[in-house]
Amino acid sequence: MADVIVIDDDHNILVVLAGMLKKAGHTVRTAHDGSTGFALFKERKPDLLITDIVMPEKDGMEIIAEIRRSARDVKIIAISGGSDFIPDHYLDTAQLFGADRILKKPFTLQELTAIINELMVHNRPL
Repeated sequence: MADVIVIDDDHNILVVLAGMLKKAGHTVRTAHDGSTGFALFKERKPDLLITDIVMPEKDGMEIIAEIRRSARDVKIIAISGGSDFIPDHYLDTAQLFGADRILKKPFTLQELTAIINELMVHNRPL
């Protein structure tokens, strides 16, 4: 199973995602804003980072760009949406910044699990 950090400024989403991931057997740490999440990333060096795009302090694009400058091997899933004012192109831009996969909110546990399984299979040594 993977060591995962989830960053999202929406407390309810953070709790639900952490619960889903823990139930699936992953080790999960959470952060409620980009700055805290990036500091946690530098401290923990997880296998997988799941980050919201629009957040206070440091947004998901900044986090993705900073991680890609120093840690090419960590897998990143960018999540966004669930609001009428969040443009769809944010997720496309997140991939340009280095996100491995994108998910538009709301998404299902099955969608998230399939992406995590795919990313972690490619992360295992042969």
